[in-house]
Amino acid sequence: MTCRTLCSLRPAGTLDAHRAGVQHVNTFNTTGVERLFGVSFPLEAITDLRVRRIRTRGAMKIALGVQPTWLTVTLQDGRRLEARSRGNDPEHDAIEALLHRVAAPKANEALRAIASGKRYAFGSIVLDAHGIEHAGRLTRWDEIAGFAVRHGGLVWDDARGRLAGEVMLDDVPFADALRRVLAARLPGRDYEQMPRGQGPRHNAFSITARNRIPGTYKYALHVVCALVPLLVLVFGGYYAIHRASLLLERRAVENEPKTYLGSIDQAATALANPSTLASAPACTRTTLARRTHLVAADKSAVSYKGTGTGVWHQGDLRGLRDATNFYVWTYDGRSVHVAQWDAPSKRMVCAVTRPVRLGETPAIAAQVAAEEGVPLGVARGRDP
Repeated sequence: MTCRTLCSLRPAGTLDAHRAGVQHVNTFNTTGVERLFGVSFPLEAITDLRVRRIRTRGAMKIALGVQPTWLTVTLQDGRRLEARSRGNDPEHDAIEALLHRVAAPKANEALRAIASGKRYAFGSIVLDAHGIEHAGRLTRWDEIAGFAVRHGGLVWDDARGRLAGEVMLDDVPFADALRRVLAARLPGRDYEQMPRGQGPRHNAFSITARNRIPGTYKYALHVVCALVPLLVLVFGGYYAIHRASLLLERRAVENEPKTYLGSIDQAATALANPSTLASAPACTRTTLARRTHLVAADKSAVSYKGTGTGVWHQGDLRGLRDATNFYVWTYDGRSVHVAQWDAPSKRMVCAVTRPVRLGETPAIAAQVAAEEGVPLGVARGRDP
């Protein structure tokens, strides 16, 4: 595709170059437009114009071009036309020339409307004599510290140098005209042309139009990088405090009087005495306490059962330090003897003897005995 007519045009440098307005634009509606879009139409018939420009790097230049550009125009009759360019072809120059020819009179029209006290809308952005209104927020012209157009977006700051608004220009109709209006209304406040040190000062964590990349995560990259070591420090401090508390608790447990160890020894002695075991009341089926501890008499195994879980879990002797009532069991080679022991009174509450069945371990047999006791009508010491 060639565009000799469009590419031969030279864009003007100021808004005043097209102050003559519509008549000058009308001369640009014949061969150039037809070659770019495949049809011919007057430029004043354009009711909506949107452009998207992307700057590429590396391998993306090969795939998409140096500066791929997508131009979409909507005409008064509802037709929607598109033109594309890779940025290094004649279509690119033609698109830029067309944008310039349309933007200049459109910007002048907006400036005249604002000067006469009217409101002029560029999509979601509304301009008037007071300032810029976007997303329900009005920023007055004299309160705009600066603005910038970068990475396909428009951003501006308020008087305190804080980010006041942001919009992606590919969502704004006649975006080039809007940029011209801002340049005319805010002379010397374009951050992209403002000398370093001029304008409001910001701290390292400020999100402003000066450092904001439109269309990306809300916070700038340096803010995110600063949060990473902060999070590491917080979690590191939490872990250190947690480990220190566990160590102190362990030392406190190790240093506290272990009265429960003596209770286990007393229960084991009672279980080893046949007369004491025979004289103890028989344990019957009952609901176990909130946490029932079952301890081997030789202190080799500890298990406990939580409320309503129906499952025994492995534990350790330290879990007994607050228990005043627990079960102790012994194994004589054939049966397990389980006694419920009351530590404060140093007495056996009840006892049960249960044979170890085929396939059971003594520990499992003890757990079953502690749960079931002696069913009614079954003699103690016999297999039920």
